[in-house]
This record gives sequence, C-alpha cells and structure tokens, in this order.
Amino acid sequence: MGEGSILRETTRIDLLVDVLNRSSEPITLRRLTIQSVTGGAWRFDSSSRALHEVIPPGQLLTIGMGVDAVSDEFGSDPSSRVSVRGTAVFESDLGPFRRVFIEPIGLGQGGGTTPR
Repeated sequence: MGEGSILRETTRIDLLVDVLNRSSEPITLRRLTIQSVTGGAWRFDSSSRALHEVIPPGQLLTIGMGVDAVSDEFGSDPSSRVSVRGTAVFESDLGPFRRVFIEPIGLGQGGGTTPR
C-alpha cells in the first residue's frame, strides 16, 4: 500500500428510527431520509425510503433502514458513535409537513433515533 493510502472498512448497519405522533390527529409518514453527519468514525451516504405508514395519535412507530457504513480510518470501532441527520415527511388533515432531526447513535447498538 502506497504512502498516504487509507484502508477503509465497510459494514452493513441497520438503523431503527422511532417516530412518535404527539398530535391528537392521525398522521401519515410518507418518506424518511437519513445520512451521516461529518465528524464521526463512520459515514454513509443519504438513504431514502418511500412509506405510507399511518400513525395514530399518541402512538410510536419504529422504522428500520439498512445502510452501508464506511470507516473514515482503518480499524474504526464498530460500536463508535456517529451523528445522523434525518428528514421525515408527513401528511395530515392540515397538509404536509416535515421534521428534521440530528441524533448521535451508537452503530454497534442498533441505533435508535426519534424525530418528533
């Protein structure tokens, strides 16, 4: 391996995103997009999923998304934390809306982030 070369490691991770409907009306999750935010030991490109999940008032919905994470340097600990930016797009009787969230997650712990 030449000088200045970096050996990168790739691992498949499954993220779990919890979506809580705090309103008194049902809402429909139409799209969920996630991506890593710079500064962590792992990164992954934007991943988007079209959905049609109705969430009743006061209920929690968990969505799973798989991504291929790439280490920023050789030997990154698979349980390292990384910040994830997500955008959840919803529909309701009052019209469409979106929520953006940034959450640190532990990749070795299955994630778990909650847009509200």
